[in-house]
This record gives sequence, C-alpha cells and structure tokens, in this order.
Amino acid sequence: AGSYRFDFNAAMGASRLAQTLISSCFIFMLGAAAEEMTFRGYALQTLMRSWPIWLALVPVSLPFAYVHLDNPNVARGFTFANTVLAGVWLSVAYWRTRSLWFPFGVHTGWNWVQGAVLGSPVSGITQVAPDPLLRFNATGPAWISGGAYGIEGGAACTLALLLSTLFIWRTRLVSATPELHHFTDGENPNPPVRAFAGQ
Repeated sequence: AGSYRFDFNAAMGASRLAQTLISSCFIFMLGAAAEEMTFRGYALQTLMRSWPIWLALVPVSLPFAYVHLDNPNVARGFTFANTVLAGVWLSVAYWRTRSLWFPFGVHTGWNWVQGAVLGSPVSGITQVAPDPLLRFNATGPAWISGGAYGIEGGAACTLALLLSTLFIWRTRLVSATPELHHFTDGENPNPPVRAFAGQ
C-alpha cells in the first residue's frame, strides 16, 4: 500500500530552517492571494450573482485545475481531479464565510505545511522550501501517495479533500457574519439558474 514517511531533516541548521519557514510562507501567501483573487474573488463571486453556488463553482474549479497541469511531475489523472476538488474545497470555504480571508488562509496553510513543514513537493514544486523541517518520502504506488508530484497527486489527497470539503460545508465552526449574509444574499439567486431560461 502507498504510504508516507517523514524524517527529521537533521542536516539542516536552525538558520536555514528559519529562512525556509519565513521565505516560503511569504511566497505561498503571494501565490494563494493571486489565485484566490482570480478564481474565488472575481470569477466565483461574479458567477454567484446569477447562478447558485453548486453550479458557479464548476467553471471556476476547472480552469483552476487546468493552470496546474504544466507543473513538474504531473500525474495527469489525479493532478487534475484533485486540483478540481481543491477548487471546490476553496469555493465552499468562500461560500460558507462570504469572505476571501478563509480560503486564502486555508490555501496558504495547506501549501506551507506541505512544503516547509512536511517537505513534500507542493503541486510538483520543491524549490520554494529547500530546507524543510522534515524530509518527505512517498512509498508504494504513486497513484495512492502522489509520488514525485507530492501529496496532492494521489488518492490519499482525494479522500482528504472530500472529507475536508464536507466538514467545511456542514460545520458550525465557520459562517458568514449577518452583515455579509445580508450583503451577498441580495446578489445571489434563490431559484435555479436564470441564465438557462434566457433571462
């Protein structure tokens, strides 16, 4: 069976670790901010003015996955499927809070923990966190563990994303403030898709 092994990066000094933790956090924040503003900021919120969330997240999540297909060590099937699921996950995070801060924080934290703490490639990329706290080793079939693409390239990540999306959708721990609900509900439709009726 596929599994992960994480070994302490004993050869790395404290200063190199600190540099990696800080610099990679900044880089991951920039990347997450750009993607969240593009996909969950403008695109999703514009579509939600005419479409219900379950439909609006589809044309947002598909191109979000497509732009990751040129990354190193892509595992075509799982890379695309898992990144679509990640797009759904982050879209649901926006929908529950009506704020980009939550998906931005989740996105940044997900990438930073993978790269700087666990030492896993992040969507196939390793250069952002050259001296992580742990060293990542994927064993067994790559379709389960993700192989050289990292955690996001395997079936284990598929399950994690599905469970996390369900948790965010159902939990009472996160929700929009009454003010944000009032503001956004005035723009979002209650009935099904008007656009399909030619309106």
